[in-house]
Amino acid sequence: MISSLADDKSNESAIEIWNEKDHKALSTISLHIDDSALIYITGTKTSKKAWDILKRMYKAAGTISIIATH
Repeated sequence: MISSLADDKSNESAIEIWNEKDHKALSTISLHIDDSALIYITGTKTSKKAWDILKRMYKAAGTISIIATH
């Protein structure tokens, strides 16, 4: 029982650290993208979600630009 409580506190601490790092990553992404792209990730809760949105946007633009140049 005592080790279970210690594990819970350890897990909570790890989750807090993870969330803090994720928030910093999301902030970094937001600060380094163009304002025109920022509107698409405003309101996302995780850096992964923001990254996935941006990846989809720019991948599509990349494909279109390749087709347009041929």
